[in-house]
Amino acid sequence: MCEDEPEIADAHPLDRFVSDPTGRPPMCDEETFAGILADMAGQAAPEVFAVVQKYGTRVNAWIVAWGMCFPDGRTEVVSVDGTARHNANSPEDVLLGSTFGTHIRARIVRPAPVETDDEGESDDEQ
Repeated sequence: MCEDEPEIADAHPLDRFVSDPTGRPPMCDEETFAGILADMAGQAAPEVFAVVQKYGTRVNAWIVAWGMCFPDGRTEVVSVDGTARHNANSPEDVLLGSTFGTHIRARIVRPAPVETDDEGESDDEQ
């Protein structure tokens, strides 16, 4: 170690596997970088859906789970009470385990987009 370089006493043990970015210039300003990250997240974002059980012909309904379907089709589902998790090849594969007899059937429901005002607040936040 050179005398000019301070010793980092609290270096993380995993740092030895990653090259040090010190001295490398940023690729862009913060606003542009934030936009790049937002685009990246938007392109890779899973599709969110609810697993809804419906009773009879529109007599009643309730959400039993929330799921995410990734771009490659993999699907992850978690019950609303957090006690059950399920992996599937598609959202529709989850339906078999969510149907109960002939009176309670399940369906996949994709949430409607939340409308926001000009300041980015949803109608519920006002």
